[in-house]
Amino acid sequence: TLSDETKDKETTMSDEIKDKGRNRTIIEFNQIAWNKMFELLKNYKRREGNCRVSCNHVEDGKNLGKWLITQRVQNKKGDIDGCRRILLEHIGVVWDVHSEQWESSYRNLAKFHQREGHSDVPGSHIEDGMKLGEWLIRQRNQKRKRKIDKVLEQRLEDVGVVWNVLSEQWESHYRLLLEFRQREGHSNVPSRHIEDGRTLGRWLNHQRQQKKKGKLDESIIKRLEDAEVIWDVLSEQWESNYRILLKFRQRKGHSNAPATHIEDDTKLGAWLNNQRNQKKKGKLDGSLVKR
Repeated sequence: TLSDETKDKETTMSDEIKDKGRNRTIIEFNQIAWNKMFELLKNYKRREGNCRVSCNHVEDGKNLGKWLITQRVQNKKGDIDGCRRILLEHIGVVWDVHSEQWESSYRNLAKFHQREGHSDVPGSHIEDGMKLGEWLIRQRNQKRKRKIDKVLEQRLEDVGVVWNVLSEQWESHYRLLLEFRQREGHSNVPSRHIEDGRTLGRWLNHQRQQKKKGKLDESIIKRLEDAEVIWDVLSEQWESNYRILLKFRQRKGHSNAPATHIEDDTKLGAWLNNQRNQKKKGKLDGSLVKR
C-alpha cells in the first residue's frame, strides 16, 4: 500500500542519514587523531631540527615513527589526502627516505673531499655524526655486485671515489717509490722510512715478502724491477760492502781495514769484523769465505 511504501522510504532515508552521520563522525575522529600526530611531529621537528623520525620512535606516548611510515606508504600508493601531503612536505617530511639518506651521505663525502683533497675515507671515519667510512664501503660493495645505479656511480667518481682501493693504494706507493728513487738515486728505501705521510719502507718490505712467497704478479715484479728495486737486500748489501773492500785493498795493498774505518760512507771495518765473527761461529757461507 501507499502507506507501507512511504514507511519504507522514510526508513531508508533514516538509515542513510544515520550512515552519513556515522561516516562523518569517523572522518572527524580520524582527522582529530591525525592532527594530534601531526602536532607531535611538529614538536619533534622543533626539538630535533628535522623530521627524520626513527621507525619505533615514541613521542608523548604515541608511536610517531610508525605513524610517519604509514603516511609514506599512503603517499606511495596515492591514497594520502592532498592537504595532508602539503602539510607534511611543508615541515620537511621526505617521502623517499633511502634516497635522502644517500644524498645526505654524499654531501658529507663531498665535504670530506673538499677538505682532504681526496675521497679515501677510512672505514671507521665519522663525518658530522654520520658513519661515512662504512657508507662508502657499502657503495663499493654495491658496485662490486653491480647493484649500484649508473648515475650514482658516476656522481661518486666525480668526487674522486676509487672503487679498487687496494689497487689505488699500490699505485700511490709506487709513485712515491719513483719520487724517492729520483731524489735519492736508488730504491733502497729504509724499512722505517715515511714518504709524504706513507710508510713506504714497510710497503716495499711487504712487496719483497710477497715476491719471496711467489704471491706477486709478474707485471708488478716487472714494474718494481724497472724502478731498480732489489729483492734480496742483505745479499745486495754484502755485495756492496765487498766491492768497497776490494777498492780498499786496491788502494792499500791489503784487506786489514781498521775496525773504525769508514769507506764511501760505509762502516767497512765494522762490517769486516762481523764477517770474521760469522766465520768463527761457522755461520758464513763457504762461497763467501772463499771470496
